[in-house]
Amino acid sequence: MGILLMASLVLILHYSKREVRNDTIQKASQTLDATISSIDNVMLTVEQTTGNIYIALQPFIDNPEKVREYAQKIVDTNPCVISCNITFDKDYLQQDWLSVPLQTGLPTWKNRRTERDENKEPIITYIMPMTDRQGVITVDMSLNLLSKIVLEAKPSEHSYCILLDSDGSFIVHPNNQLLNNETVFDIYEHSADKHISEAAHKMVTGESGYMPFSIDGTRFFVFYKPFERSYLPHLYNDDMNWSAGIIYPEEDIYGEYDTLKIETIAIAIIGLIMMFLFCYAIINQQLKPLQMLTERAESLAKGKYDEPIPDTHHHDEIGRLQSNFQQMQKRLAMHTEEVEQLTNNYRKHGEELSDAYDRAKKADQTMTDFMHNMTNQMIPPAHAIFNDVKELSDFRQNKGSKSLDEMASDIEHNSQVITELLSNLLYKSDNDRRKEAPDE
Repeated sequence: MGILLMASLVLILHYSKREVRNDTIQKASQTLDATISSIDNVMLTVEQTTGNIYIALQPFIDNPEKVREYAQKIVDTNPCVISCNITFDKDYLQQDWLSVPLQTGLPTWKNRRTERDENKEPIITYIMPMTDRQGVITVDMSLNLLSKIVLEAKPSEHSYCILLDSDGSFIVHPNNQLLNNETVFDIYEHSADKHISEAAHKMVTGESGYMPFSIDGTRFFVFYKPFERSYLPHLYNDDMNWSAGIIYPEEDIYGEYDTLKIETIAIAIIGLIMMFLFCYAIINQQLKPLQMLTERAESLAKGKYDEPIPDTHHHDEIGRLQSNFQQMQKRLAMHTEEVEQLTNNYRKHGEELSDAYDRAKKADQTMTDFMHNMTNQMIPPAHAIFNDVKELSDFRQNKGSKSLDEMASDIEHNSQVITELLSNLLYKSDNDRRKEAPDE
């Protein structure tokens, strides 16, 4: 679930970043259109004012005072215009930057970067040839003032607009020092990031798009498009070959997104940790009965059946397992008790049998000793009888040393001894039989 949540978060952040980029592109495009329109409006104002002055000047074309008065009106009616010159001076008309419009007779704008003095304010000049006579109206517009007007409409706090001429020189830039003689290619010639020159080349060639680049470790995005003037039927639309651009710091584009991403990732990580801890606590709580049952199973395996298993109030699988395990332990305890009782009885009977066996063995040994003793006692009288009988036989043949009465007396005595021994043996046997009868 954590992997799915993180995957969803990454997907959301990916599409959010894409939407932020698309929104920035749209906002930059709108700002570029507004910037171009703003510059074009300023230029149209100058062109319209100059045309109106030119028409109004016709009746007073030979009056130098009126010519200077009308020239001053052009300056007064437009805040970006710093000077206006209406001249018929042939020496003035011989300057190179006036040659093309005087030859074509068409009004045009001229970025006088190469002609202006570095100590003076950078200007852009509107040139209107007087086709009815050899003269020209030149209107100088301050690039600094134009930059201030354009830069007021910026899409973010640290973004700014630029306007490049066809040779790469700045027409509009927040840094007035860059409005002098150097081009963008000269300024960033030794820059480590070659994307700056590449973006500038695309701008001066009239392409549209955007490109990232870095300056002193800070990343920027430049959004650019050609400067296209509005079409008005009654005015000549000169092809300016300019390009407008917006410089966006990456922080302005993705700053809030990066902050949101960091906060979201931090919250997601904290949430995953809390979810892990919460699940761990729940699982650990749910596994406590299983851990207890595992310990009791180990105790049962060691033969300890007296450790109690507590009752459970749970009715899930673990609760039923604990109840069944409790019943199993009780039955095992009862069975073990019965087995121990039977074992004790068998042990007792075994001890009794062992004692009886020992007594029987002892009695058998006593009987053997008794029989051996009785036999030993019977041998002398039997030998004596045998000798007496032999002497009796010898007496009948040879008249032995003993008389018949003595031999008869000896035989009688020895026979009596043997009879008593046999009687005692028989008595002993009957007595042992009577003792063994109850045991059987």
